[in-house]
This record gives sequence, C-alpha cells and structure tokens, in this order.
Amino acid sequence: MVKPMANEKQDKQDIELLVEHARLEPGQDPPKISFPKTMKVSEAATQAATKLGFAAEGTYTFSFKGETLDRQRPLVSYGLKDGDTVILTDIGRAV
Repeated sequence: MVKPMANEKQDKQDIELLVEHARLEPGQDPPKISFPKTMKVSEAATQAATKLGFAAEGTYTFSFKGETLDRQRPLVSYGLKDGDTVILTDIGRAV
C-alpha cells in the first residue's frame, strides 16, 4: 500500500487559484487562495474579495479564460485546476 506524502491529501477537496484583481501593482504576482472545490463561485469570489480588502457587500464573481463564471455554479463545474488564474470582478465594474 502506498501512503500519501505528509503534505499530500489522498482526495484533495480544495483548489488553489491565483486571483488577479485591479489593485495589483505592476509586476506583483496575484495571490494564491484556496477554496473548497464544491464552493459556489459567488461564495469563493466574495471570500477572495474580503481577504484582499475589498468591501464585503459587493456582488463578486470570477472570470476564467474570458468567460464570466455563473455565481450559482460550484468551482469544480468549470474544471478549474490548482494554479489556474481567475480574475475577480464586481458585477458591473472591475475591482
């Protein structure tokens, strides 16, 4: 039987995404934020916005490869993988 390495989960339930946003300084790398794969886009985007210092009352979502993600769908439904880059937006304006 092969045991997983100490820092490796057998059945990884989280996804680590790079979150781009308008407040990034030139040359600054987007932060990595982990979310449960089954979390709704709306919840994940709001959690990211709050962690990044944006107002919690915004209507946040992510864009991925030019597509605005449906806020009611879970992250896993988009086939996102660790290290993918999403863009945090407040519907109606960029953040």
